[in-house]
Amino acid sequence: MEAIVLLFPLAGMVYEDFKRRSIPVWLLLLFGALQVGVSVWREGIRMVGVHLLSNLLMMCIIGTTVALYCYLRFRGKRRVIGWGDILFIAFLTPCLELRTFLLFLIVSLTFTLVGWMLFLLTDKREQREIPLVSGIGICYGAFILYEILGTP
Repeated sequence: MEAIVLLFPLAGMVYEDFKRRSIPVWLLLLFGALQVGVSVWREGIRMVGVHLLSNLLMMCIIGTTVALYCYLRFRGKRRVIGWGDILFIAFLTPCLELRTFLLFLIVSLTFTLVGWMLFLLTDKREQREIPLVSGIGICYGAFILYEILGTP
């Protein structure tokens, strides 16, 4: 139930990312602080540390692979992911165990990509940047609501 406080900064970040393709730093840091606080409250500092280390290690492996691919594909001339996106995903690491974190990333990134492709079919603007925080944020908001409503 305490995770409901995460929905407020999350909603603000989703809105800002859709509108401006950037997130205010204060909102991102507020979300991160609340995320760590809620995670420690629920799981304890030891489990949060385990989740943090295992998920960040996996993020580093995935991130390095993606960065290498993008460097080779675009010859280092194009930045494909912003620091706000990276920090937002990093702030999700303390609350989920490794298997759940990886499954959540796969599902939310797929949802984001499919949603963005459908948006491009209906909108004729030249906007090509994928609102990653918005897509993952919507999925994480649904995850939180499911957790709150589905837990007796």
